[in-house]
Amino acid sequence: MAKRSNDMPLSEAINKMLHSYHLADRVQLADLKNNWEKLFGKTMSKYSKPISLEKGQLKIYVEQAPLKMQINYNKEKVMTIINDYFKIKVVSSVQII
Repeated sequence: MAKRSNDMPLSEAINKMLHSYHLADRVQLADLKNNWEKLFGKTMSKYSKPISLEKGQLKIYVEQAPLKMQINYNKEKVMTIINDYFKIKVVSSVQII
């Protein structure tokens, strides 16, 4: 059987569909919420949680001031951990609430 020009791997087709329906951010945010403790540990997951992810901007709600300061100083590391987890650049900026 001849390969058609529009054949692509299933994962690529799903990614194109998610982006065309503007659902990619929602799916990635849900995945991030489910794996927050795995990525950042029990202490950080107990006092913080991702709130929204829109156009590369991640908003994180943090309950304690010392943890806010720590995350604020380590924004680059937070972005690196998340982007490494997804294996693509999902987060380009972090805002702490």
